[in-house]
Amino acid sequence: MALCTAAVLAIAAVIGACAGAGLPTVGEADVVRAQALFPEATRDRLVSGRQIYSQRCGRCHEPFQPATRTPDQWRLAVAEMSERARLHGERQALVLEYLQTFAAR
Repeated sequence: MALCTAAVLAIAAVIGACAGAGLPTVGEADVVRAQALFPEATRDRLVSGRQIYSQRCGRCHEPFQPATRTPDQWRLAVAEMSERARLHGERQALVLEYLQTFAAR
C-alpha cells in the first residue's frame, strides 16, 4: 500500500511540474504589450503571473492557453475562479496581467 501511495504521489508531482510547460513564456515584446494595458507591468510581474497561474489553476485542471479567451473573458474567468484557486489581491492581479497580455485580440 505504501508503495502505491508513493507511486501516486510521484506521478502527481511530475504532472504538476508539467502543468505550465506549454504556456507562453515572457519576452521583451510581451512586456511592452503588457505596459499598454498595465503601466506597472514588468517582466518579473508577468513571469510571476505565469507561475502563479500554472501552479494554482494547474492543481485542478490543465491551464488554458491565454489566447483561448479575450481580455474581458479572462477578467470574468479569474473573478469566478479566484475563490476556488485562492487567488486574492496581488496574486490575482499578477495572474490577470499575464493572461490578458497573452489573450486573444
